[in-house]
Amino acid sequence: MTQSQIVALCAGLALFSGAALAETAGDPLAEGRVLELSFGLVAPLNSLQDTLTTLNGGGAQVQSTSVLDFGTGGRVGLAYSNPWGENARLVINLTGAQASGDAVVQIGDLSEAYPGSFDDGLNLPADWYADATVKTQTRMLSIGREWQGQDGWRFSAGLQGGTARQDLTSLLRAVGPFALFDGELFSTTATRSNNRMIGLYGGVSRYMPMQDGLGLRLSASLGVMRNKFDYSYSHRINAVGVAPNSRDVAASDSGTAVSAKISARLERSLASGGLLTFELGYDGLYGVGNGVDTFLDAEGRRNTPKIDSDTIGAAYLSVGYAFRY
Repeated sequence: MTQSQIVALCAGLALFSGAALAETAGDPLAEGRVLELSFGLVAPLNSLQDTLTTLNGGGAQVQSTSVLDFGTGGRVGLAYSNPWGENARLVINLTGAQASGDAVVQIGDLSEAYPGSFDDGLNLPADWYADATVKTQTRMLSIGREWQGQDGWRFSAGLQGGTARQDLTSLLRAVGPFALFDGELFSTTATRSNNRMIGLYGGVSRYMPMQDGLGLRLSASLGVMRNKFDYSYSHRINAVGVAPNSRDVAASDSGTAVSAKISARLERSLASGGLLTFELGYDGLYGVGNGVDTFLDAEGRRNTPKIDSDTIGAAYLSVGYAFRY
């Protein structure tokens, strides 16, 4: 988490705790048109298989994917709702998140190799190191109808679609007598992947007043989507004085993806008629393709990646404002 991100969230929390209240009764989002905008932090979770490197040519695990850093990033949300019939509303939600993390992977005394689709006998030589970056990116749009129940309960259903990817870029740095200088870039290995999903979702939420102008909203949703996964990786020799060498491998697959989201949100009504929100939650995608997992899957081979049903998930924290009109 960067200093600027911490400052922004602290400012939002200070505003949340010190804002003037408006007298409200019941769910403040139950009537009229509502436009919501939120900004926050996202922290992808490490859902990768364990093995990052193995002994050259295959064999026992040398390093675990736990040495990778998934980092933190930004998340933005935009939502709109409007009355649609008796005790029902049109609800539209758009979210986007992006995060990246960097780690230095030190190659040990024994020569190592990436398993899976890169398992072709190429060394990650001893005492060299790799600058590894994991990048996660998600986009999701949902359009549906929400029905108001008793005691603050709400139920929703509709259409949902989006994209998601998690990829690895590894820059292998040479050290010692085979390098022009310590840290010389020897090779670049990078995956590029994308899930394209569309399907249906259902959700439930409950609003619970805590005091005048302040309430807690608990929400959960589950979606089932058709998914198309595209994957590729490239390997390039960059070292000066070494014969150029490259490889490009691509594959695709399709299947069923499941989305799951759970959140807790504090909502404070303001004298201006707006609503200040502070939300903590988790967004997960299951049964999707993962570029990093596909690259590392031990069943993959030099020219034939192994595509499995993997996971991309992240926790998030956001501050937002809802315009009611």
